[in-house]
Amino acid sequence: MNNQAKHSDNQESAVRLYKALSMFQELQNGIEVQAIMAFLLIAKHHPEPCPMREIQDTLKLARAATSRNVAKLTDVDWRGGPGLDLVLNEINSDDSRCRDCRLNKKGQALFKRITDAIAGDNHS
Repeated sequence: MNNQAKHSDNQESAVRLYKALSMFQELQNGIEVQAIMAFLLIAKHHPEPCPMREIQDTLKLARAATSRNVAKLTDVDWRGGPGLDLVLNEINSDDSRCRDCRLNKKGQALFKRITDAIAGDNHS
């Protein structure tokens, strides 16, 4: 592959990533990278739950920051206002001290749109 073709591929990849990230921006102007990364980590586990502790450890966030970022993705944000309603945050069935996150239907639909955009599917 010559340099011009490689540059063109890199540009196309950047455009696809921009389109995917813009989907979050459409939901909430100024959404933080940590919230986007938490969503993607939860989506990676789908349909299995993603433990909050894994989000905290993977993103290297404090417990409070993890809770705030996950709350932004649920139906009610950490301040009690409307959240993005993409994720369910549930008590772990084996340990009531722990919480698990999973995509709800709206979150699943967004993740499909994102993966389609990254794959270059123009039907998203």
